[in-house]
Formats: sequence, structure tokens, C-alpha cells
Amino acid sequence: FRALSYPFEDLRWPEKLAVGALILLVPILNLAVTGYSVQIIRNVASGAQGNLPEWNDLGVKFRDGLILAAAGLIYGAPAIFAICLLVGMLAAIGGSSQSGSPPLELHLQSGLAPVLAISLVGIALLYSFILSILRPIILVIFSRDGTFASCFRLGEMVQILARYPGPFFTTWLAVILAGLAIGLLVGFVN
Repeated sequence: FRALSYPFEDLRWPEKLAVGALILLVPILNLAVTGYSVQIIRNVASGAQGNLPEWNDLGVKFRDGLILAAAGLIYGAPAIFAICLLVGMLAAIGGSSQSGSPPLELHLQSGLAPVLAISLVGIALLYSFILSILRPIILVIFSRDGTFASCFRLGEMVQILARYPGPFFTTWLAVILAGLAIGLLVGFVN
């Protein structure tokens, strides 16, 4: 839980959080926020005490964020493909029902289309869930090695997960719950 409490040890955390929030609002440049997270992981791993990283060296933070975004796009490609198939199938069914073309209507009536749609959504959700588990491990490995290739060491990811399942899943769940709590709080404020 050190990674969760670490940011609040810095007396200037509100200022640094505000700078990060402003950078997050700028398209493309907002990738630097992910790079900032990488720097936080590096600081925690090295045992650095107290202070969050400064927002200087934005280029390095942007580069790290860009590398992780590219890796995320590659990892996300199967889920994106499944969703595109689903949208294409639904568009074809909608178009065929308007044109009166019988083959797709027969599939729709036979129940094949809903089964396929539910299967594609299920596959995309399961894959996304697995990625949500792997993403923190990818961040840790990338923070240590700093290379694009380090984002794809699946064997090492499985070893890390097998070696530290309790602490990993506890932290993973705490981060998810914190995100939900923040989302609810922001929803109530708006």
C-alpha cells in the first residue's frame, strides 16, 4: 500500500496534482501523466522518501506515456476488433432489415446473431478484465526497464503474479475501489 500513500507524503501534492490535472486536459500531451505515474513507480521502487516527482522533463514523461499508449493499443487490438465486428454485424442486420434482404433476417430470427453478439461482448469483457490485471504489472516492468519490448514479457508478468498474488490483488482491488469512489464523488459534485 506504499504506492497508494506515497503521493500524500509530499507537502506540495495538491500543487503537483493540479499541474497533472491541467496537463491531462491537453490532448496528446496528456500522455505525460502516464509517464509521471511511471516516475512515481520508479521513486517508490527505489525507496525515495517523501516527494513526488517534479513536472520538469516533460519530454521524458511524454515519451514514457507514448510508449505505454502504443503498447496498450497493441494489447487492446483484439478487444477493439471484437467490438468492431459486433458493430459491423449490428449495422449489417439493421441495413438488411431495411432492404428486405432475407439471409441476415433469417440469422436474426434464428437466434444466431444475438448469440454471436453476446459472445463477442463476453470475449471483449473477459479480455479487458485480463488486461486490467496485467496493466499494473506492465507498468512495473516498464518502469524498471524503460523499453517498448519490456511491455510484452508475458512470461515475466505471469511469474510476478504467481510470486505475489496476495499483495497484487489486494492493491489491484484497492485501486479499483478508489477509482469507483472518486468517480462517485465526482458524479455527486457535478
